[in-house]
Amino acid sequence: MLAVSLSLAVILTLRPETASNWFPVLLGGLLMYGLGLADDLRPLGAKVKLAGQILTACLVYWMGLSIDRVTYPGGAWSVQLGAWNLPVTVLWLIAVPNIINLIDGFDGLASGLGISSLRPSASWPCTTASWRWPGTPSASPGRCSAS
Repeated sequence: MLAVSLSLAVILTLRPETASNWFPVLLGGLLMYGLGLADDLRPLGAKVKLAGQILTACLVYWMGLSIDRVTYPGGAWSVQLGAWNLPVTVLWLIAVPNIINLIDGFDGLASGLGISSLRPSASWPCTTASWRWPGTPSASPGRCSAS
């Protein structure tokens, strides 16, 4: 969590005009981290933890972070989600951390999977004309390898 927070701090320092775009990511990450820490200190139970994750995902969605379109990178098709963007966003924000948490019991597997799954998204801006900020997605391997 420290690596992600520091990465976002660097992004916000270098490009302060993007603060409104990154604040939901930072807040959502901190809330999910806090929920996990509270569960580690005193077990909350599956229902309470899931309710906290759903509330956090809905808050982040309300703040403007949403999955509006599904596109195949390099492909010619794109699907607008329309009214499905809320359930898809909430499901994604809950499913991905829980999947990583589920496989975290095996030493090194969660870190390796996180880094391997991030590699294509980190290299995508470098191989296309949609050059944005390649350092942003590649900052996360530090978080994955620190776990």
